[in-house]
Amino acid sequence: MLFALFAFAYVLGAIPFGVIVARASGVDIMTTGSGNIGATNVHRTLGAGKSIPVFLLDVGKGFVPSFIALTSFGRSDLAFLVGLTAVLGHCLSIFLKFKGGKGVATGLGVLIGSVPPVAGLAFSIFVVVLAVTRYLSLGSIIASLALVPLGLAFHEPLAVNVCLGCLTLFVVLRHRKNIERLRSGNEPKFFLKGAPQTAAVEGPPEPLQSQTKSEEVVPFSG
Repeated sequence: MLFALFAFAYVLGAIPFGVIVARASGVDIMTTGSGNIGATNVHRTLGAGKSIPVFLLDVGKGFVPSFIALTSFGRSDLAFLVGLTAVLGHCLSIFLKFKGGKGVATGLGVLIGSVPPVAGLAFSIFVVVLAVTRYLSLGSIIASLALVPLGLAFHEPLAVNVCLGCLTLFVVLRHRKNIERLRSGNEPKFFLKGAPQTAAVEGPPEPLQSQTKSEEVVPFSG
């Protein structure tokens, strides 16, 4: 059953909801704006009416397998590992020739499904940073950096904190180009009504191996 759960998590995570929703509107999201399949690019290209469903579906990709694992085995560390498989599927989707998004929204779903208290505070940190700076990427990075301290504060097991550390590292690496743009002052800000024109400054999404291009939503941004 455990192997089947990992397989289910990967396949579910690999479903490119951003691509599907955008295509239903006649848009190829992978060649539009930043080229990323996550809710941020969908928002900037098609608006909140399309990006909110994408965000919720991407969160669900991480939550569902994590929650199933937690309720089936009663272990938050195992639930986290299963959820990380969904994140991997989102970023290296078999349906997109192993391309994908940044996995931040899916990562939020993993946190909600396996360590809800950590998820709640991390998301709160993200919202505060976003409200103050208007930078989704900065909110994602700072929220991810808070994961291990939050895990320690809630006395999570060592294995869970290691998983939190892995997710932190993953998020930071996936935002490497965003960090460069933040430092140079070229990172586009987030607006509720969307700002398609600003997305053009971003490059297409980067492969996991080279981390050369990308962008997304939630706890962060995708």
